[in-house]
Amino acid sequence: MTERYDLVVIGGGIHGVGVAQAAAAQGHTVLVLEQTALAAGTSSRSSKLIHGGLRYLESAQFSLVRECLRERALLLKLAPDLVRLRPFYLPVYRHTQRRPWKIRLGLALYDLLAGSSKVSRYSSISRHHWERLDGLITEDLEAVYCYPDAQTDDAALTRAVMQSAQELGAELRVPATLQQVECHAQGAIVHYQMAQQSYPQEAQAYHLSGFAKVKLKDYDGALEEFNRYDSVLSGNPNTLFFKGYCYEGMKKYPQAGQAYRRYLQTVTQGNYADHAYNRLRQWQAKGLI
Repeated sequence: MTERYDLVVIGGGIHGVGVAQAAAAQGHTVLVLEQTALAAGTSSRSSKLIHGGLRYLESAQFSLVRECLRERALLLKLAPDLVRLRPFYLPVYRHTQRRPWKIRLGLALYDLLAGSSKVSRYSSISRHHWERLDGLITEDLEAVYCYPDAQTDDAALTRAVMQSAQELGAELRVPATLQQVECHAQGAIVHYQMAQQSYPQEAQAYHLSGFAKVKLKDYDGALEEFNRYDSVLSGNPNTLFFKGYCYEGMKKYPQAGQAYRRYLQTVTQGNYADHAYNRLRQWQAKGLI
């Protein structure tokens, strides 16, 4: 069967899903092909910072810093649940190459390029507060500055952007293996293959038994059944969710959080995804994970 799209995006990382979202918002038909799972590569192993590019000031890339700060402000406004401000501390020691006046100048310029936003206002930490900064070595310390920048859950942000793209009409195929691309003057023909999955009868029995034990709140027994299922046929995202649900029922929140994160790497929407995402947010807010 041949399907026609204005754009086919290869790879479900943050750049790929961002392109898909932008194209879908412009009314184009879009297909995203991902071989394993959304944010399975670099997009889940980044620094997790949404920064304004402070370091680029030293090389006089002022327009780049202004653009980064503008994008950061936009993400803080549009995705407050995924992008949050965090304080960053810059200690200056006697042997530090960049002197305090230079750090102050850079941070003041950073504030200026941020425009009217109060997000990026730096401050100087007074000496009698230094001891409150855990792990800070105070010997030969001359000054400490604090400025806010943003941090995100990079994998969750990727999934959220893909979900937004899908709401705008984009389609996602995962797991899908790219086989060949034939380019011609009018466009390209993209050949891909969806992963073929079979479900042995034994695996189905384990899955049904585990689900039944979940209903009975026998979470230990359900976990055993789901582990047996994985020993026969691994890779079912629903099994990951129910493992997380079992750990949640046992109040083992770190294990539950790990299972839910793995589940959300393969699924972007649906009732299970909403449950997993909401639980992760609640547990993070309470410091349970």
